[in-house]
Amino acid sequence: MFESVKSLDHKHLVTVGLEGFYGVEKTGSVGLNPGKWAASLGVDFIANSAIDNIDFTSVHAYPTVDQRYKSKILKKPVLFTEVGFPSSVQKNNGLYDRNIFLKILYDKI
Repeated sequence: MFESVKSLDHKHLVTVGLEGFYGVEKTGSVGLNPGKWAASLGVDFIANSAIDNIDFTSVHAYPTVDQRYKSKILKKPVLFTEVGFPSSVQKNNGLYDRNIFLKILYDKI
């Protein structure tokens, strides 16, 4: 399918638009998902993003998940399409930790 998209328009980048969840068959990586529910969605970020005609990946990033792992395996650029701070962490540590995280993130950008 992606090969036909690229044959029609080879000037634009193509991605699958997944959030970055690991499938259940990636047993060593499932723990990197934001919760057990993520593996049950039927997606496998690595397998889908590794397709040759996929130019880059996109993920949702939260401080409890290490996104560097995905970039190293795929050797493709990663676009962070959503960043945030889990509400469960906000409740335990207050908004101060969230604000520090977001300041560091925005300063890096």
